[in-house]
Amino acid sequence: MLSLPQLKQLFNSLATEESGELGVRTLSSTGMEGARKMIQKYLDDFVNMDLGRAEAYLETSVAGQVSDTAMGMRLVEGTPAIERAQEQILDRLQLLMAMRGRAAYVRGRALNMTNTWNRLKMTKDFTDINELEYAKGVEVSVK
Repeated sequence: MLSLPQLKQLFNSLATEESGELGVRTLSSTGMEGARKMIQKYLDDFVNMDLGRAEAYLETSVAGQVSDTAMGMRLVEGTPAIERAQEQILDRLQLLMAMRGRAAYVRGRALNMTNTWNRLKMTKDFTDINELEYAKGVEVSVK
């Protein structure tokens, strides 16, 4: 991971002088693509790694609890503790199923967003969209 001064130095080397009305120094096409990829990577690292790792730990822990409780049920067969153990197993299975459903939804949504982005990039008007968004950003920063 690059430090902030290293990032600034990298992108300053990729900047080109713009000859528009504002004379604003902007990124070259290579710089724009590099910035897009870095943003995508950093967002992916920030959002997915911590959440995914936490969910995996929780899922493994809960699955272990289900297994341990089921083993304990076998050892105390014929006692009133069986009913409570069954309730605990069902509660944990419900949690695991909800986690699996949420993970499937998030992955499906991410795939849908990726496909939408890829379709947008394939349109011939994509450069116009970038220029429009950049112009809006410059307009906001000037005000």
